[in-house]
Amino acid sequence: MLEADWSAAKERLGPAPLIVEPDRTPAQRRADALVEMATRARTAPAGGRRPAPLFTVVVGLETLTGPVLELFNRTVLTPGTAALRRAIEVRDRTCFHPSCDEVPERLQIDHIHDASKGGETTQDNGQGGCGFHNRWKYSHPGSSDDDPDPDADPFPPFG
Repeated sequence: MLEADWSAAKERLGPAPLIVEPDRTPAQRRADALVEMATRARTAPAGGRRPAPLFTVVVGLETLTGPVLELFNRTVLTPGTAALRRAIEVRDRTCFHPSCDEVPERLQIDHIHDASKGGETTQDNGQGGCGFHNRWKYSHPGSSDDDPDPDADPFPPFG
């Protein structure tokens, strides 16, 4: 694999490419090598064949473009599962505010359109936010959960 990367880099860049110039990074090559080793380990000996997928799933566009039904650790959710919070954490991964990158384990999940104003408790109406921005959107003058202002100053001056 490394030789193939170097050959491609030499064809593209000339006889002496730098170590950072091949298409794949060293980490990507290591990951690909692990996959290849696992694949070869599952291959039957002498004249064996590479393993084929165990099954194929055919779904409609509605299912494919619908809400996330699998968690980051590959735990499968059913549509009626009470794991809505986790599905939103996995989907959003950061705070809804454009200047914030709070990590998922610390996100608070909240309605985009407030439940007290008729907003449904669904994945489409949920969003992750850090504690600060979740409270800020309700207390900051001029903010509205129905029409959030992504350009608003998250740290307004006191006074």
